[in-house]
Amino acid sequence: MKLKGQVSPGLTGLRNEHIQALLFSSNAKADPLAKSAFDELFALSNDIVQGKFPGYFYQAWNGSSLTALNKNNAEDVQEGATMDCRPVCKGGSLRKVITKALYKPFMDKIREKCEPCQFGMGTKGGGGQLIMAITLLLEANPDWVLIALDIVNAFNEMMRQR
Repeated sequence: MKLKGQVSPGLTGLRNEHIQALLFSSNAKADPLAKSAFDELFALSNDIVQGKFPGYFYQAWNGSSLTALNKNNAEDVQEGATMDCRPVCKGGSLRKVITKALYKPFMDKIREKCEPCQFGMGTKGGGGQLIMAITLLLEANPDWVLIALDIVNAFNEMMRQR
């Protein structure tokens, strides 16, 4: 499983880089206690998936942080003006990894049922397919107008450096 780096850590502060260090460094030179972290993470993941925690845990587990990103350049925003914002929801990294692992065996069937209407679930060339679908739709309906399409995942594309 490949984890994208430099994405939001969500509410917990746990980053993909932290999870990747635990999951993908079996040959790392670490003491046995440090290597046991993977086993603990695996056990925790199993308990979460099997519903062994109380309901309030899952309410918090599914929580996200919502941020309003300004679509305009900061220099163009006048004081007191209404900003054009894009809401970005940041879920927890561990939740994303566990969910991805759970759904992986079923993704072919999910894609089979959801495509061609849904392109944002690991569809190869999904962005290109979406553009082609819109182009064909507009050609078939010449009196239609496309007003706006935001296809950039701005938050995850932003570089974060310390």
